[in-house]
Amino acid sequence: MVIQGDASSESHRRRSSCWTSSAAPALSRPLRAMLLMAIGCVVFVGTDGLAQGRPQPLRVQLHVAAEAAIKPSAIGYMTAVLRPVADVEIVDRDADYVLSLVILPTTPTGYAVSAVVMHVYTEQRIDELAARWGLTTLARDGARGVFNGAGALLDQRVLTGPDLKTLCDDVARSVNTDVFAAERRVRNP
Repeated sequence: MVIQGDASSESHRRRSSCWTSSAAPALSRPLRAMLLMAIGCVVFVGTDGLAQGRPQPLRVQLHVAAEAAIKPSAIGYMTAVLRPVADVEIVDRDADYVLSLVILPTTPTGYAVSAVVMHVYTEQRIDELAARWGLTTLARDGARGVFNGAGALLDQRVLTGPDLKTLCDDVARSVNTDVFAAERRVRNP
């Protein structure tokens, strides 16, 4: 029962009629495109890795921050472990994943490393998803503008080791076993 003078019931009626009115204005084209991009954001996160019948390689870019004397060795050790993995492709640019290491000496031979793995949306990946979803050229270009280069943190870990080779081997193997294995299950169900 509604009492005429009750302000809260009047407010409720105004709110509910706002949502149920059939006279609501149609969404403008730019607003629809923005809404599509917002929905796309949710879908990108949830379905980014769905395969289309063939295994998708994991394109990985290595970034190493370390003293100049050890940086080439660290890159070499990491590459030696990851390159033989069948679906991991080490690339210089346009990677789907970035593995970033900061290596610091702790003892004369020992080191500590902070390893971060990020997923990056490239223009190529955005185009693949736009084609899969049947997006218009305008929506695809809008998605490129919003998502190109955007990333998501997948993992961060800190490890120590008695020497640089052992430490890099441990990082590469653990990232491949823990992080990339989970990505494989999503990308190649």
